[in-house]
Amino acid sequence: MIIADTAHVIRAGTLMSRPAIAFVQLAGVPPCTRWWACSLDKRREANFFTEEHRQIAEALATQAAVAIQNARLFARVQRHAGQLRALYRATQTLLSTLDLDVLLQRVLEAAVDAVPAAEKGALLLADEATGKVTIRALHGYTDPRVRAMEFACTGGYSAKAIREGRALLVPDANQSDIRYTGDIEEVRRIRSAIVVPLVLHGQVLGAISLDATRANAFTAEDLNLLETFAATATAAIRNAQLHQEVRWQAIIDSLTGAYNRRGLFELGRREVARAVRFRRPLSLIMFDLDRFKHVNDTFGHATGDQVLVKLIQRIRSNLRNLDLLGRYGGEEFVVLLPETGVRGSVPCRRAHSTGCDGGAHRDQCGGLGDHH
Repeated sequence: MIIADTAHVIRAGTLMSRPAIAFVQLAGVPPCTRWWACSLDKRREANFFTEEHRQIAEALATQAAVAIQNARLFARVQRHAGQLRALYRATQTLLSTLDLDVLLQRVLEAAVDAVPAAEKGALLLADEATGKVTIRALHGYTDPRVRAMEFACTGGYSAKAIREGRALLVPDANQSDIRYTGDIEEVRRIRSAIVVPLVLHGQVLGAISLDATRANAFTAEDLNLLETFAATATAAIRNAQLHQEVRWQAIIDSLTGAYNRRGLFELGRREVARAVRFRRPLSLIMFDLDRFKHVNDTFGHATGDQVLVKLIQRIRSNLRNLDLLGRYGGEEFVVLLPETGVRGSVPCRRAHSTGCDGGAHRDQCGGLGDHH
């Protein structure tokens, strides 16, 4: 439209007279869409614009609107193409390993790379037996207490995504009723997040959580992209879990839960190589059960199995987490004690020979190393 004279306009509720330097004439031309508007103006001269000027301006505005729309569409296509490239790179990482811990870290790193707004992230797995959720991979967090966090499926937005089996977009954690209220400052600073459960055949394995320290950092597009990636990642994670279970079964004695001969030799070679390379002490204890055949012959093999299980439980109570306990064969067992010399292994040998339990021997085994 053409406004012949803007000397008298209503602005902010006040009738204005035409000043000497006022915009005297204005031609406003609507574009071809409702999202944009443009104007042409002529100072100090009324009745300047004609119908021909309006038609020319309208044509220019139409072309400008088309150009702006095309630019926005191009930017959207470019953004989508970038997301697809990130998704492709992320998916490629899933084919590189069957080692569960390595895979979980790579999955998380790929997810963070695919969503630029993500500053930090965590990958959590759920344990059906205990009902607990544990953090298995981290990105961007430096406080060691974060990795040690373990919580029930009833607390936190990650647990909520796992419990309900649906993706969550958290625009502002401070406004959420499930925000973190603990004493870890890194976690308290998180303002927004997107969380996607890892679901396979109706079973929720865990969740991927991407976090940011500013509110409203993530969009619905980010959430959709993470959901697409998670669908592929879940299958890879499950395959790695099955591979780990099969491998674990291959090196663990099914009766006692100790390493079998294969597992003992496989892990033992690593410990020996490490001790030699870094010149660290390493001790080995080998023992068997006296008159075990008599137990089997008198009370039966089922009772003999119970004796072996109880024995291993008692021995484990005297060992550290880094010690290796293996069933060499029958009633013969081996204990490998890293970072422990001959003198340090004596309390352990006494504990095993006498069959006593109690935590004192665990401390003795772990604290008396020969460092010659």
